[in-house]
Amino acid sequence: MKWKEYLERLNDRPGLKATLSKTPEIINQHQLKLAISNSMQNDEISKIKPDMVSFLRKELRNTNIELITEIIAEEGTVRKVYSEREKFQEMIKKNPNVSLLAQKFGLSLDE
Repeated sequence: MKWKEYLERLNDRPGLKATLSKTPEIINQHQLKLAISNSMQNDEISKIKPDMVSFLRKELRNTNIELITEIIAEEGTVRKVYSEREKFQEMIKKNPNVSLLAQKFGLSLDE
């Protein structure tokens, strides 16, 4: 209940509020383990972590409370390709003839 109460403070930060909307797993009666999707979420949580932990410790009267984040890749997610080289490698995986065309026309993807 106190976790959700803290989330009400984050109405002006909907992205962060959505990240924290998952209920953390309780470990050893004082550790809260929150599964997140990526390092950007971890960075955002790190910014408010001291305030959040302080709030939870005070409200729950437990000075041992800790918040641990764990980055877990969600099932079904596909890593997006960004650089030209990565895009080219993905094209070759789909169709090896792309490599032959690049060689034939002397194309280079030096970054």
